[in-house]
Amino acid sequence: MESNDKLEELLQQMYAVEETPIDVDKEWRKFEAKHFKRQHPLLRVAAIFIGILMLSGITYAAIHLMRGNAVKTEKPVKQETTTTISQHKESVPVDTLAISAFVSFENTPLDSMLTEIAAFYNNKVDIRNEAIRDLRLYYRWDYKADINTVIEDLNNFEQLHLVLEDNTIIAQ
Repeated sequence: MESNDKLEELLQQMYAVEETPIDVDKEWRKFEAKHFKRQHPLLRVAAIFIGILMLSGITYAAIHLMRGNAVKTEKPVKQETTTTISQHKESVPVDTLAISAFVSFENTPLDSMLTEIAAFYNNKVDIRNEAIRDLRLYYRWDYKADINTVIEDLNNFEQLHLVLEDNTIIAQ
């Protein structure tokens, strides 16, 4: 029975509740001193500086990436721009016109497209087939090419037949 007595004594000691108050602040300071070492104040300043520098670099890169994407996704020159080119070709230096040799017509009515091209080459337009007047085309016009080359390109469209006679583009 001695072993039962010893077991009971051990259990009583184990379950004995001590009523001593614990100073939480004191214990926290001990824990902090043991686990957290004080860093030099310059290390904090250096860490802040490095963080700001990294953030600035990321911002700089993002701005330039977005600016690069904006240039790549820029839509081709619209018809309004082509009007400006044809109306002012005498007053604009040749170097300025050489920047972009192509003008894109996107879903543009044949009538307005031919009017623009003819005005550039100092020609007139005569559309004899009214059914094709509102025909909409996608065409990339190289305004450095001569008028005959442009007419050949446009004649590749199935519903269109153009002829140049006496400075007049005739659409049949």
